[in-house]
Amino acid sequence: RMSYTSLLATSRRTFIGISNQQTPSKIRSVAKRSQIQRNISPKNCFYQNSRLSYSFRKYSFRGLKFVPQIISQKLNVQTSTTEMVSTDLLWEKVLQANERAQNLGAVYSIETKPEIITDASTGVQFVVRVSTALKDKPKKVTAKAELPKKEWLNPFLPYDEDLFVCQLPPSHVLLLNKFNVVDHHLLVVTSEFEQQTDPINERDFAAVWRVLAAFPEPGGLAFYNCGDASGHSQPHKHVQLVPLPFDPQTQAPAPFHPLIMKAAADLGLDEEVESSGIQFRVPSLKFKHTCCLLGPPDKVDASKLERWFASMLESVRTDSDSWNLVMTRDWIMMVPRLSERSGDVALNALGYAGTLLVRSKTEMNQVKERGPMTILEEVGKEF
Repeated sequence: RMSYTSLLATSRRTFIGISNQQTPSKIRSVAKRSQIQRNISPKNCFYQNSRLSYSFRKYSFRGLKFVPQIISQKLNVQTSTTEMVSTDLLWEKVLQANERAQNLGAVYSIETKPEIITDASTGVQFVVRVSTALKDKPKKVTAKAELPKKEWLNPFLPYDEDLFVCQLPPSHVLLLNKFNVVDHHLLVVTSEFEQQTDPINERDFAAVWRVLAAFPEPGGLAFYNCGDASGHSQPHKHVQLVPLPFDPQTQAPAPFHPLIMKAAADLGLDEEVESSGIQFRVPSLKFKHTCCLLGPPDKVDASKLERWFASMLESVRTDSDSWNLVMTRDWIMMVPRLSERSGDVALNALGYAGTLLVRSKTEMNQVKERGPMTILEEVGKEF
């Protein structure tokens, strides 16, 4: 709880995206941006600095002065030393945040119809979802010079507090994905701006592993899109996580899991510590990739994950600066990318996890005619 005098003093500090020198028009611009993202009044937007984050429920502009008027007695105050949520309680936080966001209309669930397409050569059961709600979304235009330049608006600085799950100290925050195809689609986002093209570091892996460990059985899947050809949509660094299975009709929680585990077993690798971090490939997959087992979950830590990842990154970066990472509690797979789309079908890392999202029946027909595995081969690098 802060006194009104302290709050006024704090309001003069530098907010993320708003410097002390900026005029009220700049602040109104940020407020307007928040209004678009959250469909709320500019007088109810969220700001955060490195020391405190809180909600101002009313603002007034007097000349060049920015004066907060408090109409709520409760202040949402979180210090940089926010207590870490235990792994046991983290999933409960996710459920509570998801229920709250749905009640507030802060999340938008994209209705889809899943269909299982089995690859004849490998037996992988792809979960392909079609969403006609996305059919009118403009496709990527290659002649960018003809389009007017638009200012990029960072949805994570400040983030929408209605999507907030919890802090992941010392350097990340856990958010709900605003537009989701499946419930409990989560984002592990850096608290300060970092580029999505940066490699995943030890702090990132520490935050992601905590969240991945919290998913109820059969677990969750983390994925990362890096580079223009990877299917990424935001330049602010974030790792995404979704629950498994992709569909209850599939035999395996993660469609590529049986292939990866069999390939490891054929090489004499198992889930013990001695086999962890050793790179291998799945012979039946024709696109270039590299995999490694993680070993017993209680023996995995962020420094090991970063070290294994750095070694895997060296091998995929020889072909492209764009790549995808897919990770469960058992293994990691990385794939270099040469193209974002094959025909009309665009893919991100989830394609290499065994699930695709298409936005029309026409695209679904393309996937059926050519096969999901063929599409993965076309946007990746052939061995």
